[in-house]
Amino acid sequence: MNQIARDERPSRRPSRRHVALGGARTRRTVLRAALALAALGSVAAAAAPAGQVASAAAAQPSVAALKREYLRCDRASSQVRLTLEAAAYCGAVSDELLRREFDGDLDLLLAWWRSARQATPPDSGRGSP
Repeated sequence: MNQIARDERPSRRPSRRHVALGGARTRRTVLRAALALAALGSVAAAAAPAGQVASAAAAQPSVAALKREYLRCDRASSQVRLTLEAAAYCGAVSDELLRREFDGDLDLLLAWWRSARQATPPDSGRGSP
């Protein structure tokens, strides 16, 4: 018979697709999420009064904007499976909100989230993150 013994079979190497997921594609996704978060900050800065001096703090999104985005991400992720880019964006929003509003305390963020998701009506026609 022309069968290869179990010990003689070539080792199975991971396909290129599996190797690529941890590489450049992931870095691009994280970069896109960071750029989207920065764009959210620039929209907030553009809405500031014209006479105000732009500062590093003005370039960041407000905590209220982060909370709105966090809840929007929550609603979107409960309805559909997020794309990799949307999940990275929502993760960046979550991390920034956790750092700026809740001083890194996940229990405080979860307590706020539980009360806010029940009190806030869903968006109408804003699209997915």
